[in-house]
Amino acid sequence: MLILDRYVLATFGRYLRLTVAAALALVFVVELFDRVDEIIANHAGLVTAAEYFLLQVPVVAFQLIPVLVMLATILALSTLSRDSEVVAMRAAGVSVYRLVWPILQAGMGIALLLFLFGELVIPRLHHQADLIKQTAIRRQEANEALATSNIWLRGEAGRIYYARRFIPGQATLEGVTWFDFDATFRLVSRTDVARMVGEGERWRIEGIVERHFGAGGEVEVHQLATDNRVLPEGLNAFRRVKKRPEDMNVVELRRYIRRTASEGGEVVNLRADLHAKLARPFAAAILTLLAVPFSIHRPRSGGAGSSVALGLALALAYWFLLQVSISLGHAGKLPPLAAAWIANLFFAALGTYRLLHLAQ
Repeated sequence: MLILDRYVLATFGRYLRLTVAAALALVFVVELFDRVDEIIANHAGLVTAAEYFLLQVPVVAFQLIPVLVMLATILALSTLSRDSEVVAMRAAGVSVYRLVWPILQAGMGIALLLFLFGELVIPRLHHQADLIKQTAIRRQEANEALATSNIWLRGEAGRIYYARRFIPGQATLEGVTWFDFDATFRLVSRTDVARMVGEGERWRIEGIVERHFGAGGEVEVHQLATDNRVLPEGLNAFRRVKKRPEDMNVVELRRYIRRTASEGGEVVNLRADLHAKLARPFAAAILTLLAVPFSIHRPRSGGAGSSVALGLALALAYWFLLQVSISLGHAGKLPPLAAAWIANLFFAALGTYRLLHLAQ
């Protein structure tokens, strides 16, 4: 690596550390004021509170990293411009593009790290922080905190299940209804149960009401207090749908989409979420590219302050377009791929255009 590259990256890294430290402190203060009443009221304890903040603060700060990278870029290049170092470098034959190249590389590297971190680390931190919040701070039982409501599952032979509540820690489903259909999709039976508990390959079922519908409109009703049955769908089938799509990583979400599509479910919004998971981490690279032409060669009268204000305005515009386009993708108004990437492409083109005309 050239001495120039090391110097530029050192300046960028110094401001990045400062902005990240400031963001972590700010997030900590906000989270502390948001949770302090619950912590005190429920006697959560200092150790529990510290564990929660150590898990939650990085999760929240992670969302701010692209903007922090942009601010670090603006501050680093504005400092070099203010101290006339950019002029000196250009006088020595260094082009503007060569000067900013290490920062652009750093932005892309950070984007890739954000993708990996978001796939492998953030979901686990978020899960653990949420569990501590529900159990240790809000004093819910662990099983209650992990419970999931309103689960739909398409089973074998066209059977459709609905569960009002799933408590994975107890292997229990509550308020379950399943519907059976014939080849013409005519409803032939409906079974309502109050409670189902998974026991190995069998289900212990309580409060059973079975209704069988004849072709002529006749209805037969059978009731049982308890029963033990082997159903085609075991406990793991319901565990797979417990996790929300937004809490899945790319591999899990892709698998979930494939299974949902094979069952005839609607997957347009899920495909938009999948592409958004791939597109969002690149915000760090896009905002870095945007920051360069708006922070170098700034008039001395404006200084870094005007560059920071303009950068934040561009960041807000970027996030606004990204959220609107993804919402249109969820609604089926835009193809999922276009919905996720249109903001990246537009602002990357804007940043590239400004960068190419920077030296003119």
